Amino acid sequence: MAVTVKKRLMLPGVFLTLGAQLCLSQSLLQPLDFAIPAQLFSTEFLADGPGQLREAQLKSGLDLSLGEDLLALEVDYKLQGKADQAQPAALVSQQIVASLDSGALEKLLDVDLGLEALASFREGVDSYHYQLTPSVTRAFSDLARLQLNYQYVLNKTAPLAPERERRGYAMLLDGSARDGRLTWSGSYRNTSVFQERLLLTGSTQALELKSRYQLADTFHLELSSALRHQAHFGEVDPQLSSVKRYTAGFGWSPSARYALAFRLNNLDEQREQQRQEAFGSGSLSWFPRPDLEFTLDYGEQLVEGSAGWMVHTRFDLNG
Repeated sequence: MAVTVKKRLMLPGVFLTLGAQLCLSQSLLQPLDFAIPAQLFSTEFLADGPGQLREAQLKSGLDLSLGEDLLALEVDYKLQGKADQAQPAALVSQQIVASLDSGALEKLLDVDLGLEALASFREGVDSYHYQLTPSVTRAFSDLARLQLNYQYVLNKTAPLAPERERRGYAMLLDGSARDGRLTWSGSYRNTSVFQERLLLTGSTQALELKSRYQLADTFHLELSSALRHQAHFGEVDPQLSSVKRYTAGFGWSPSARYALAFRLNNLDEQREQQRQEAFGSGSLSWFPRPDLEFTLDYGEQLVEGSAGWMVHTRFDLNG
């Protein structure tokens, strides 16, 4: 019979030391809005019987929140350890998630700036994951909003797995006109994947455009297009593929309880062979309550490129 024992301890020494350092900085510079909630030090022991320890787990962490008009910083640190009889060495994993922005710089440049970073690694199994994502967002009156993102990812999933690096950027644009009756959105993404930081193994370029026009309170038209080009580079010839899809349709909501949508799609796909196809798709939704929805979907390429029907339900727990 397995027996589990849990213990939780506070770390007042760590909390007080960090707090004193920030108070000193506060007195030398200017008032800062900060918080350092230390997470509990949690240990868990799993035993097969008295004096027969089989597994031990340790969890701890620390959060840092620093808020000021010039600099706002959020840091979340987590530590986990695990030791059991089946493993010769203990497994220790650490993760840091951080975000950074500056209100003063955003006001000066009239943009929204953001920087997010993530680092996680596991000692004993030689695996890690690093990610960095800076972003810039600019609003053009009430007409449109432009966002630029860049993402860098470096990871290794196992000791014998190769190190993979992914670099990519994205541009997103959305907006509205005519008192919100006309809305549109578009995105362009470009991603490259490298192995051992030098060998290019794949690349993807994707463009997507969507628009919607509300003709009446219960009727709207929609247009969309999507283009994707992919390339995979291996030891033999590269594998190239491209997909183009164009869609036109309408939506009708005769009441607050029902909604009907129908679309015509044109697909042009080029892989080893070229395939062109035009097909229809649609959906019927029923809203018996504001927080409950039942939808029946039909499409000639609904399930893995084949025709089919699909029923799904959405329930809003916050409703």
